[in-house]
Amino acid sequence: MARCLFGIIICYTCIALAQPGPGANAKKSDVPSGINSTNSIRSTALSINDVFFPFNNIGNIAIQKNTPDSSGIRFKKASAVWGAGFALTGYANQNLWGSRADISLELSDFAPGQVGKNTDPGFQAGSEADLPFSASWDNWRTAVANGAPFYDGDKDGIYNPVDKNHNSKWDPDEDRPDFLLDKSIWCVYNDAIPPYNHYFPELPQGIEIQQTIFADKNTDANTFDDGIVFVRYRITNTGFSSDVLDSVLFTLIVNPTIGTGGMDLFGCDTLLQCGFGYKKDTDSLFTPAPPAVLVQLLQGPPQYIPGVTFIDKNANGVYDNSDVAIDTAFQNDGPVMGQKVFPGARNAPMTAFCDMSIYGHPNNNDLYDLQAFRLFQFGGKTIIHTDSIDPCNDPYGNGGSLPDCKSIAAKFVYSGDPVTGTGWLNTSRHDHAFGMTTGPFKLEKNKPVELIFAYIVAQWNEPVASVTKAKHIAGFTKQYYQQNFPYEQINFNPNPGITPSTYLLAQNYPNPFNNGTNISYYLPENGFVSLKLYDGLGSEVMTMVNNVESAGPHTYHFSNPKLPSGIYYYTLHVNNYTETKKLVFLK
Repeated sequence: MARCLFGIIICYTCIALAQPGPGANAKKSDVPSGINSTNSIRSTALSINDVFFPFNNIGNIAIQKNTPDSSGIRFKKASAVWGAGFALTGYANQNLWGSRADISLELSDFAPGQVGKNTDPGFQAGSEADLPFSASWDNWRTAVANGAPFYDGDKDGIYNPVDKNHNSKWDPDEDRPDFLLDKSIWCVYNDAIPPYNHYFPELPQGIEIQQTIFADKNTDANTFDDGIVFVRYRITNTGFSSDVLDSVLFTLIVNPTIGTGGMDLFGCDTLLQCGFGYKKDTDSLFTPAPPAVLVQLLQGPPQYIPGVTFIDKNANGVYDNSDVAIDTAFQNDGPVMGQKVFPGARNAPMTAFCDMSIYGHPNNNDLYDLQAFRLFQFGGKTIIHTDSIDPCNDPYGNGGSLPDCKSIAAKFVYSGDPVTGTGWLNTSRHDHAFGMTTGPFKLEKNKPVELIFAYIVAQWNEPVASVTKAKHIAGFTKQYYQQNFPYEQINFNPNPGITPSTYLLAQNYPNPFNNGTNISYYLPENGFVSLKLYDGLGSEVMTMVNNVESAGPHTYHFSNPKLPSGIYYYTLHVNNYTETKKLVFLK
């Protein structure tokens, strides 16, 4: 992608702290000493291409109240997202805890700065294209002093960006900041709000989040007029409450509000790991049609699962040197910072996708309850609705009219395709807010875990066609992430047709398996498909698919009880595309 110099003007707006929440009876002394909650809340925005993306330093995105950026994320100066935030729940010493950055400033469980520090580093901004050893490189010292990563060229553990050989160029043995793409803005916050101000009346756990919001400039407005903004959460358990925070779930909460009225539809795509909001009608603020808003999980947290991501040979439930890795998780930090690998783990997928604005109490009061919210994260259960959502009896969708409604995965709400009008679809327009959950995973003391999401706003010539284009872009965004955000520009097709213009071969699920497993793949165009299975020596075992298939998603259910236990490989070949993945069969 293109690189160029830029300047960002950071606007600092102090905002009042959140109003007391459900834990109003707790005392100020309940906050453990050493956790800071006194710093001022500040806001800024990343403005790039056609997207205006406001946020603050306590985890709120598209912030609403007491800020100059009161209309949320904007696309071509009109509303796209009213508000966004996230929630974390997990266990510390077998006790359930939770923290939440709400989609507005009404409630937030986070305060600016690091755990145990009384200083606020504010926002630090830069670009991959900034001149080496310039002011932005030097200013990054403030971020590093507050826990931010950096490229340690001389391996001394100290950030000191100095041109050692005086050639006015950066060399790999010299330090440099952790800047991503053409615009990158960093801040840090922690769960320091006392219980009487907490969304959930829980003691702080000493969780610290380094947040980076970054994006790339589009150099050809004639062919690509949409917006992509990436959000990276670097989450650290400082060990204040427990050395291990277990079974952690992370839920991204987004309220799309497209154009006028705020009465939108929404859905999810499990193959692309995303949720989206859209309209079916025209909107006076957008010509020729309103855009779609899509939020995609690109990098889930590392997840170690015996029998799924590794073979636990010593049966201790922990991946160690004596075990066999089945899968590998990745952490992509760009071409400079590089890629980290976690053998024996996988990047946790989207665990559930639910409607936060309908499937709880009418006022969502039950979602203020920590145990209720935890159930919700696993797939739509709440205190009021003790059972999972039933697609066959869904008053807000078309599930009851589908002959296979009982077989639909209820924890992925509205996983049908609104473009083709197939599957479980949302049919009732509301002011929706959806929750997209990933996990569970562990937060071990001083071992940061990174998650990356992409916000995509895409507009095409008809309302539902904007969903098509958003998914098209999501296919490329996934590919761009998998290539670790390369410098080279990705070419977007301005006329995507009805499917993403990229081939996708998913990891089979479940894996390992002993009865059957599903192999899913996506074709951007018609083609002759060959899907074959090979053993560990590379010998062909069987041909699973060998025929012409149409563009779109496909799933092959594989079951062969006569197959010997072991490691196998499946290869998809269609047109000029070939990809191979590993599967494990255990009897």
